[in-house]
Amino acid sequence: MRNLRHNPAILLALETAENGHNVVMMEGEAILPDGQVTPPIYFRKYADGFKELNWELEAIARQFSQTVRVTPIRLIHWSL
Repeated sequence: MRNLRHNPAILLALETAENGHNVVMMEGEAILPDGQVTPPIYFRKYADGFKELNWELEAIARQFSQTVRVTPIRLIHWSL
């Protein structure tokens, strides 16, 4: 979060295929809304995945407690 406060520019690599031959990247600008925590629906949505990785839900909720909102600026796509 410290880095986003200093420089809100982000680049996200989005997985689009199992073999990784279709690549999508998103450039954007991130903001950290004051007082907003990660919505509980996020943790419910990914609860099964956390369990598969043997991650404790309470620990994940503490570690990833800050909401990050991203405004997309540009999408980049290519296929190999």
